[in-house]
Amino acid sequence: MTRETIIGNILATLKTRQHNTKNVQTQEITFPITFTHEHKEAAGCAIIHVQPDGQYEIKSFDTKYANVEDPWRKIYHAALYDCDEDLDGRESLIQAINDGVTAQS
Repeated sequence: MTRETIIGNILATLKTRQHNTKNVQTQEITFPITFTHEHKEAAGCAIIHVQPDGQYEIKSFDTKYANVEDPWRKIYHAALYDCDEDLDGRESLIQAINDGVTAQS
């Protein structure tokens, strides 16, 4: 999946949760993001953890998603994204999400 699609989907979820105060979502969710290099999963990933009110945190891991040992793995995955970029794009993708949230505010 392209980084633009991933960023757009995550920003839409965050915006909906942050602006929908009458019908707040009751479930926290995660968006794991893996990265590919020459059609192979890279040795690194990111997980976005979203609270019901749209507040979020992002963690980066230097291991494949299947090998991540973190409590966030047990939270419902709203989507598992496979980004069609090398791991080098991880930090810029995270920054684009952060910038997008700031621009929506």
